[in-house]
Amino acid sequence: MKFIIKGQERDLYIEYKKKKNLSINLSPEGFITIRAPLGISDDQLRQAVESLIPRLEKKLDKLEENRKIYEAGSFNRDQNFKLFGKDYDLEDFDLKDKEDLRKFYRDKLSQVLDQLLKDYSKKMKLSYKSYRINEVKTTWGTCSSDGRLSFNLRLAMAPVDVIEYVVIHELSHRKHMNHDRSFWNHVGSYMKDYKDKENYLKAFGAFMTL
Repeated sequence: MKFIIKGQERDLYIEYKKKKNLSINLSPEGFITIRAPLGISDDQLRQAVESLIPRLEKKLDKLEENRKIYEAGSFNRDQNFKLFGKDYDLEDFDLKDKEDLRKFYRDKLSQVLDQLLKDYSKKMKLSYKSYRINEVKTTWGTCSSDGRLSFNLRLAMAPVDVIEYVVIHELSHRKHMNHDRSFWNHVGSYMKDYKDKENYLKAFGAFMTL
């Protein structure tokens, strides 16, 4: 289905789901997916989407603004990479390809996580069973009920204080499994500006890709 967005005709992918309300998903690449209720007519769908276009255009502008900030300077995905929020050339560490970079990220992130988990588990008086590093799109970290933690490999691209926030967040789940007020108060008692770290991941996490 075609719509005029920011003065240009664009194809929007329509995905029908068992749901009550229409929603729009915007990918980091600017690809737009409409998730619509089953049974909605084309006219109803078009009217609903057109009412959301001004909001969608603002999201596209913000996405492009954040992309420019993240990739400011000489950053180029084919030649450079980000490590703990800073730009480096692949040749700085004799890295040949993405597989080399993945191994490099895992090693560097493990070193940071080992230290942060050691420091904060002691400071917060909270234990954990184990941790692992994985590569997923949807979460930065998880904590199971039996104390197994996981952290996203892409965190290696984030500043260390952002990784520190994710560690505090997941360790806090050892005391509060839900994201209720007591959980956030607990997180805030160890990192007062945790919302700034959350905002960093919301703004730039979409561009932290391998």
